[in-house]
Amino acid sequence: MVSLVPSFRTWLTPSALKYVDSFKLEKDQLGRLCVRGIAKLILASFSEKPPSYYTIKKRESGAVFSPQSQLHLSFSHTDSHAAVAVSPKICGIDIENMNRTIDREKISNRFYSTEEHQKVIQDPHSFFQIWTAKEAFLKHEGTGINRPLKDVRVSFEHVEYEQKTFPLYTDTKTDRDHKIILSIVGSERCERLPFSELLELATRY
Repeated sequence: MVSLVPSFRTWLTPSALKYVDSFKLEKDQLGRLCVRGIAKLILASFSEKPPSYYTIKKRESGAVFSPQSQLHLSFSHTDSHAAVAVSPKICGIDIENMNRTIDREKISNRFYSTEEHQKVIQDPHSFFQIWTAKEAFLKHEGTGINRPLKDVRVSFEHVEYEQKTFPLYTDTKTDRDHKIILSIVGSERCERLPFSELLELATRY
């Protein structure tokens, strides 16, 4: 991904670059730069416009969008990975490094339903599947953390909130020292775009 950073920077507007560079830590700058660059590249692949044609804006809720496209966007990144969801439907995406050292039982007791908390006690690996699904749902709704996480119920294939169900896609990937889990709310299926294809797309511009 680092090889695409110079291209990503040329595609961003001065105000977007100022926003990215405003973060003190390099990993935070890189994550925000990469998700924007990837989104622009994917949007360009659906049209005859170059990546620089598309701008990325934020709504008051924190949801991201491009005024030049009717496709819906969602971003997420960790210290080592970046993920972008592009969909004709409203979507939300979240990724986490499952190797992070945290107190899973303490956090799940505070933010998960009783059933979800018990599941984490029985199977600690389920913590991040539930967490990413909840975070992805909040991005799908564009509400940030204004909705209680305990009220967002996660099952194997969907998320439930206020007696409504939303499709859930979850996947994991092991990469060197990182085990990454990804959840997308709002889509029954997901087509991955491998890094090799991103590189190939980037050569066109």
